[in-house]
Amino acid sequence: MAIDAKDYPISTILTRTVFDIPRNQRRYVWKKEQWDALFDDIVFSITQDNKPHFIGSIVLDGGEIKDGLYYYTIIDGQQRITTIILFLVAIMKHFQEKDMEDDFLGTVSYLRSKNDRNKDEYTINSDYHLSLKALVKGIIEDSDKKESISAFVETHILFKSRDKVLGDAIKQFYSRIKDDLDKNEDPEKRIRDIRTALLNMMAVKIVSSTEEDAYTIFEILNARGQALESHELLKNYIMR
Repeated sequence: MAIDAKDYPISTILTRTVFDIPRNQRRYVWKKEQWDALFDDIVFSITQDNKPHFIGSIVLDGGEIKDGLYYYTIIDGQQRITTIILFLVAIMKHFQEKDMEDDFLGTVSYLRSKNDRNKDEYTINSDYHLSLKALVKGIIEDSDKKESISAFVETHILFKSRDKVLGDAIKQFYSRIKDDLDKNEDPEKRIRDIRTALLNMMAVKIVSSTEEDAYTIFEILNARGQALESHELLKNYIMR
């Protein structure tokens, strides 16, 4: 089994990289409990002089370089990567509302990259949750600072029954950020600190040289965590 496993900050993992979430992967299932826990971890990190929070491992297949960007298929870790992207969308909405244009634009590169042919590629693409790309594209290109977070989400959710959870995550992060900023004497610095703590989180990036090895690693890691439903394991087996 040939693997490469190293720890990186999330900022590095998201830079000039494109992640694909194939249809056989588990749907996005994180809820308020997990979103709030992540937000609390970020706030705790800030109180500890931005000591990086460890968010776990991410198992990837691929690593092909095309036009200057790295392309991976996510085998394990899509819940975390997706949540971080949604968290960044909520942060950018606050940057927009506070006219923090430089900070807003400085965050775009973690959500979208330009390849060597100057073509835009979004950091994460889901074959099932198509609204994920629509929400990211919307915050970068289409949103209005006067538009409420609820209106923004409503406008960019393409399939309400399938993708409502994505919008709920953005609204929850937006609300938690707002409550935190309202209690802070310097809200602009605080929102920057929140972004920094999120991007400084550490993860072990595990890249396998073959898809079969990547799924073997996935099964080993999952055996020590929350059990997947039988149909999800079957889909992973078939995809191998």
